[in-house]
Amino acid sequence: HCFRCHGAGNTEGEFRLDRKPLAFKGGETGKAIVAGQAADSLLVQMIRGRGPGDSRMPPEGEGRGLRPDEIRVITEWINRGAAWPDGIDDQADRLSLWSLRPIRRPKIPTVQDRAWAENPIDSFVLAQLDA
Repeated sequence: HCFRCHGAGNTEGEFRLDRKPLAFKGGETGKAIVAGQAADSLLVQMIRGRGPGDSRMPPEGEGRGLRPDEIRVITEWINRGAAWPDGIDDQADRLSLWSLRPIRRPKIPTVQDRAWAENPIDSFVLAQLDA
């Protein structure tokens, strides 16, 4: 729902909800989450359609708003302190998984018998055999 405009791929209003420090920092309009105080949290005001200048999220014509039960869950979460588990959004933790690391081209090993290595993969194999 919200990540379409407030996630890693898109940052409308300089506000992101996919990372704890960014979500609590807020965006262009101000601090979005005030732990323990949903009424003072811009996030709750916006999803209720009571943001600055009667603004709302999502804006008119850009998808359905949250259902009342969804708004209650977010409101209660903020009123209870807006707990966000540590490490859940830590980039370093994500990059520790090999499948999520950026792809990089490795340096092709230098081998003594270049004639044997007909392609780059052969160089990797031969380097291990020679080790």
